[in-house]
Amino acid sequence: MTALILGLVAVALLAALAVLVGRRLAAAYRRDKAWAALSDKRQWVDRPFDADLLEGLPAAARRYFCFALRPGTPMRDIAVLATEHHRDGARPVYAHAIVAAPHGFLRRGYGGARRLPVSLTEGLVETRVLAESWLLRFVPCGRGTAPGAAAAAFERLAIEAALWTPAALLAPAWRWQAVSDDVARVALEGAGLSATIELVVDAEGRLLAVRGTGEDAIVAQPATYIEQDGQRLPSTVEMRLAGACHRGDERIRLMSVRFLEPWMGGSHN
Repeated sequence: MTALILGLVAVALLAALAVLVGRRLAAAYRRDKAWAALSDKRQWVDRPFDADLLEGLPAAARRYFCFALRPGTPMRDIAVLATEHHRDGARPVYAHAIVAAPHGFLRRGYGGARRLPVSLTEGLVETRVLAESWLLRFVPCGRGTAPGAAAAAFERLAIEAALWTPAALLAPAWRWQAVSDDVARVALEGAGLSATIELVVDAEGRLLAVRGTGEDAIVAQPATYIEQDGQRLPSTVEMRLAGACHRGDERIRLMSVRFLEPWMGGSHN
């Protein structure tokens, strides 16, 4: 009888393990498929940045682009980032992300919990929100989204694009409006979603803040900058998070960035 009970327990444990493995593999497939879909949105050919492209834009927007992009810089609009994220009372999260506005963004990271580290996937691909987390990379500890998550994630996408892919903001999907000499408002639309953000710049065009316009808006404040591949990008950012997807403050350090090169097989539009 004891042997039978032990055998049944072993079978049950193996069945539970098989279910966990299946769920983890399915999650990895969803994540990798989403990453590939965003990578596929790259342009067919390089287009060099020229100040003539800024005609008709608000003064603050023109300064922003002239600070962020050197003349002749290829306007590559999809970035792959390695970042380090800090929140009070938690371990750092080390993440890799792809930002491909207006189509979406995806971040996969590891860390964050006080005792046991968590791996996570979060982002937006067109209208589909991804939000999953796994304890010790294996045990599911969170999946699902709150009401309004897609709208909040789309606003986050717009802010991430303003920080890391300035060339993307010259695409037709962005509609600019002057607020003041130092503030420009821009609306992004895509896949039935929309978001409006404001860029606050100094006299040179350096970003002082990027913020949403809603009551629970995300606010990002760049602190330091680096220059790479003809672009000047924030290397550290203080971000206040709120809304349906995020809560709390976050400090982001950019560890590396690369811009995806054109590919004739891309589906960019």
